[in-house]
Amino acid sequence: MVVPPLPPSGDYWLGTDRAGRDLFSLIILGAKETLIIVVLITLVRFILGIPLGYFAARGNFIFTLFLRILQMLFSFFPILFLIMLVMAVPFLQHHDNRIYWMVLFLAIVELGRIAQIYREEFERVGQLEFVVAGISAGATKLGLFKNYYFPLLKKQTIIQVTNDLGRSLFLFSQLGFVSVFLSQEYIQDHLGNWKFQNTSLNWPVLLSNALNDIRSSVWIPFFVAACIALTILAFNFLGEALRRYFNSKRKVVSSEKVDEKITLLLERAKSKGIFSKKLVVASGGGAVIVLASTLLFLQQQNIIFKDEAVQVSAVENQEQVIENIAAFAKVYGYIRYFHPSQEADYLNWDQFAIYGSNYVRDAQNEKELRKKLEELFMPMAPTMKIYKVGQKEEIEILDLANNPNVKVAAFQHQGLGREIAYVERFNVSEEEEPSEPPLYNSQRIFASLDMKDMSQALFPHMPKKDEVFEAQISEEIMIKFPLTLYTENDGPTLGSSEQSRQKYFELTQDIGEDYLDKVTLEDNTAYVSNTILVWNQIQHFYPYFDDRILWDEQLKPAIKNALDAKNEKEFLLGLRKMIASIEDGQGEILPDQSGGKYVRFPFRVEVIEGKMVVTAAVPDSPIKSGDTILEIERTPAMDLIKEIAPVLSGTTHWRINKALEELTTRRRGTKVVVKWEHEGKTEAATVSLDQNFAVDPYGRDGSVKELEEGIFYVNLIGTKTEDIQPHIPTLANAKGIIFDIRGVPDLAMRELFSHLIVEPAKGAQFLIPQVIYPNYENVIWFNDQVEREWLLNPKEPNFKGKFAFLISEDTIAEGEAFLHYVIENKLGEVVGEQTAGATGLVNTSVLPGGVTFNWTGMLVKNREGVPSHKMGIPPNYPVVQTIEAIKAGRDEYIEKALEVLYQN
Repeated sequence: MVVPPLPPSGDYWLGTDRAGRDLFSLIILGAKETLIIVVLITLVRFILGIPLGYFAARGNFIFTLFLRILQMLFSFFPILFLIMLVMAVPFLQHHDNRIYWMVLFLAIVELGRIAQIYREEFERVGQLEFVVAGISAGATKLGLFKNYYFPLLKKQTIIQVTNDLGRSLFLFSQLGFVSVFLSQEYIQDHLGNWKFQNTSLNWPVLLSNALNDIRSSVWIPFFVAACIALTILAFNFLGEALRRYFNSKRKVVSSEKVDEKITLLLERAKSKGIFSKKLVVASGGGAVIVLASTLLFLQQQNIIFKDEAVQVSAVENQEQVIENIAAFAKVYGYIRYFHPSQEADYLNWDQFAIYGSNYVRDAQNEKELRKKLEELFMPMAPTMKIYKVGQKEEIEILDLANNPNVKVAAFQHQGLGREIAYVERFNVSEEEEPSEPPLYNSQRIFASLDMKDMSQALFPHMPKKDEVFEAQISEEIMIKFPLTLYTENDGPTLGSSEQSRQKYFELTQDIGEDYLDKVTLEDNTAYVSNTILVWNQIQHFYPYFDDRILWDEQLKPAIKNALDAKNEKEFLLGLRKMIASIEDGQGEILPDQSGGKYVRFPFRVEVIEGKMVVTAAVPDSPIKSGDTILEIERTPAMDLIKEIAPVLSGTTHWRINKALEELTTRRRGTKVVVKWEHEGKTEAATVSLDQNFAVDPYGRDGSVKELEEGIFYVNLIGTKTEDIQPHIPTLANAKGIIFDIRGVPDLAMRELFSHLIVEPAKGAQFLIPQVIYPNYENVIWFNDQVEREWLLNPKEPNFKGKFAFLISEDTIAEGEAFLHYVIENKLGEVVGEQTAGATGLVNTSVLPGGVTFNWTGMLVKNREGVPSHKMGIPPNYPVVQTIEAIKAGRDEYIEKALEVLYQN
């Protein structure tokens, strides 16, 4: 007669336990309960630990104290001993829900460790600028956690939870050795003795008699311990895989770092007790042999760390790195905007800029760089050729003459707009789409094979069928690619292959497609990618291309700045210098200003008589109109202007104006030390910027007022048409009207000018570039839609009086557009200062990390073809402000306008 336990055999693969049950079946059945318990323990631990760490990091006394108690308690008592002690409490011994109490306590024993990890992470993230700005803006603790902290730590949490599953399993497994069961019942045996009997089915239960089994039935603890060890190993490998998946795919590290990672993983295995003597004795050495052999084999075969995320930097020459990235930047713009494949239309190009600029960095020569560029761009442009200067390459031409289902695809850009694919990707509803096409519009369009049917096009011209573009992207490398492609029945682009589509799929998996993941400006990776995005927008679409400095010369210095920048401030400074070179008054690089993060000083300033003078202030401000600002943050005020103005874009006088605005705009919550002169005395104070102070620079209030008998003043800045409408009859009979355009008026206010004309009137020419070729070649200008929008027709009653129009350096954008009506139609006299010289609809893009990039997207000229952009419009009657008039509260613009009206 055979008495169990039975050793492994053909009938029982892993043998049986002492009750004669098949061990393989018990392991399979116990896996479900084991994994559920482990997952519950881990989730509860993190659900409790993350908020505890967050509030402790935010300085909450109660949470900080509780965290310290946890750390002290569980560092003093051995965890296993503490679990045995707590589980022996009668309440828990007999409780019907013992299993839930067990899960809770097993989670709590390492709660302090998780909370401390997240406390440190929250403290680190809390030092980032955009988080500090959120705190300064008054975001609640819950709002900070949801919108600032957690998006940054979301991926790390997934990795941490995965790794902790193995730790929880190891802790749970130890309970089997000391016969602590998750669920049990109190029974009386056949001898009349009362005892606890296990009612659960999980792996640790199978180890409850391991100390005896190891001597006589070694297969029982061996196979159970092996399953536990391999599962822990699996969790660790899964966590490592997730970490690499979420990390940048081309992170450059030194060889020492690779060695450190290998050592770290081995030490981690050791710290979990995998190499401890206790486990060797308990499992008969089986788990150790399995795990140690696996780790050493994978390490020796370079499988564990053979990943694209970990590379040894072979490029020490920064000039080569810059050359590599510059070449990538040029190919990036060509393929993104002008290669009309379906793949190019749908790719997440912002993410690709980060991925690709990292990928090419370590190319050591021209051959390696060509190979990397091909690997990056072939998935989107399989027929593209990248080759050495001096070689000849031809693009294969498809013979599709007899296929009626084929269409010709190309990119068209009316200005630079968002592509149709973008709308489809992000499910923008039809209600959000404008009833008329936007002025700036970019689309992948289709024409019939004979190029006669272009009904789907934005405008009636596109590259010729089979037309190719060729350009040099570095000293040694050329690129050639088709500007038109073919598609059949709106399917994939013809010319792509199964291999290229598979590569495209792999690429999208590598770079990710989630726009909700917030990219922050924390390192040079984001700096470089944003530089590439900005440079390409100007290179291919800026309408003042012909009369600017050579933009190509700006690329490499800008990349060098991005690589060298130690922080966001240094990076943005370099990027602004690049934009300053195009002298676009609306060209701006702005940090993330969402949520009211930036506020104005309680006063406005201008440079008058060579000094920074306060022109207006809030009523309760100690700084008054006419005071001279001497210092801001202990730096001479005029020196600050000299420092800031050169890195701003625009005319010389507009740069000074923008510098003043920047100096008096700071992050909410900032405290600024200001020194000023008031009536001959020097005073100083700390200005607390807790709110935004709306101060009109000219002290204007109200919309319409009578200055003298029959002479009226009409303020067009900050005024709505409904504010003016009741005054129309009075203004129609006025002897003279002074219209104030010192700033940016509401666009609807141009209807007021309809009362000043007796026949249809046109203003400036607003020309939008229609771009189909790279590098701004062969541009055609379009203005029909803008012309229709800006055509004014006369309205009754017609104003009969004389008119004067006030302008200043603040007159920009719509303000200058209004002024073109005045000048082109000789509506009146222009009084004041030369305008900013920046007209036309702004093209705005938000770069990864929240940086806003603005630039003028259309060419604006007067009717004679002379642009005002980058020059400004001079007045007929100049005004030079004086400090004496500011102190007296006199508006010298209005005084001059009254003088002009009476003279004429």
